Amino acid sequence: MRFARCAWSGESRSHEGSCPLFRLGISCRGLLARFAFRRSNAAQEPRLRRRRHLDSRCRYATFSFIDAVLFKGLPYRDSSHLIELSQKSPQGEDDSISPGDFVEWRGSAQSFQEISFAGEATYYTLTGIGDPDEVCGVPVSHDLFRVLGVHAALGRTFASDDRQSVILSDHYWRSHFSANPHILGQIVALDGKPFTVVGVMPTTFYLSIPIVDLWFPFALTPQDSASHDKHSLTVIARLKPGFTVQQARAEMRGIQSRLANLYQKDDEGWTVYLERLHDPGLGEFRNIVVTILGAVLFTLLIACINVANMFLARGTMRQRELAVRAALGAGGSRLIRQLLTETVLVSAFGGFLGLALAMAAMRFLVRVLMILDFLQNLRRPEARRFT
Repeated sequence: MRFARCAWSGESRSHEGSCPLFRLGISCRGLLARFAFRRSNAAQEPRLRRRRHLDSRCRYATFSFIDAVLFKGLPYRDSSHLIELSQKSPQGEDDSISPGDFVEWRGSAQSFQEISFAGEATYYTLTGIGDPDEVCGVPVSHDLFRVLGVHAALGRTFASDDRQSVILSDHYWRSHFSANPHILGQIVALDGKPFTVVGVMPTTFYLSIPIVDLWFPFALTPQDSASHDKHSLTVIARLKPGFTVQQARAEMRGIQSRLANLYQKDDEGWTVYLERLHDPGLGEFRNIVVTILGAVLFTLLIACINVANMFLARGTMRQRELAVRAALGAGGSRLIRQLLTETVLVSAFGGFLGLALAMAAMRFLVRVLMILDFLQNLRRPEARRFT
C-alpha cells in the first residue's frame, strides 16, 4: 500500500525522498511512463495496434501519392507558368504538333516568353564507352531546359550553338557509367554519330516519360519548318508575366484559325488546346485522383471513429481500476496524464511503423509505374526503331 501511495499520490514530489521506490532509483514519474507502456490490455491492444498500423500506412501512401501529383509543384522554376500545347484533329483526337505549326506559333504568339519543343522518344544504339547499349533518347530544342527553368546537376544544359551534344539522365549516368564524375567531355556515339556529354540532369527531373536515358539538341531544318502534316512535337511554353491561360488560349485559337486558312490541306479542322503543365501521365486521370482523395478522407474519418470507440470501450472497462487509484490518492490530473501517456505511446508506435511501411510502398509503386510506362511506350510504333 505504501508503494502504491508513493507511486500514484498527487503529492509524489514531496514524498519522493521517503519513497522506497525512489531510494531504489525509480522515480514516480519514471514509473508512470513504464507502467503506461506495460499496461496493455492483452485482448484489445494487439487489435488496436494492427488497425492503426494498417490504417496509417494505407492513408500515408495514398496521401503521399496525391500530394505529389496534385499539390506539390513540378520540379521546375515557377511551374505554374508552364503551358503545354497540343492539337486536336478534325476527328477530335489529341495529337502532337507539326514542326510547321510550331514555327508559326513561335513567330506569332505574344503571350509567351519562350516556346520550346521535345520530339518523340526513339531508341538508339550507344557505343564509345563501355559495352554497347540500347538507350531511349529524346531530341529537344536547345532552349527547352531554359524554358522549364532547370539546371544540370553536373555540367550544363544546351547552349544555342550546341549540335552534337548529349545530356544524360541521372539514372542512366549511375547505371551505365557508375556515376563517373569525369564523364563530362567524353565522346559517345548514337547510331554511329559522335556526341559529347555536356551534362547530367538531377534525379528529380523527368519529362513526358520518366524512363529517358538522354537528351540531345535538335534544330528544325527548312524542310521541317515547311511541314504541317507530320505531328511529332510536344510543345511547352512559359507565360509572360501578366498573361493568363485564358488570354493565351484566345490568342492561340486566333493564330490556329489563321493557319487553317493558309494551309487548308493540312491545318483545316485542327484546333489548338492549352493547359498548365501537369505531371507526365496524369492528364485525364486527374479527376480520378481527386475522387480517390475524397474516398481516403472518408476512410480516415471512419478509422478515427473506430479507434476512438475502442479507446472509450477500454476506458469503461477500467473504471474500477481508476477508482482504486483515486482512492489511493491519485489526483485527477495524474489520472489524465496516465491515460494520455498510454494513448500517445500506442499512437506513436502505430504512426512510426505505418510511416516506414508507407515510404517503402511509395518507392515500390514508383518503380512499378515507371516499368508500366516503359512497357506502354515500347508498344508505340514510333518508339520502336531498333538498329
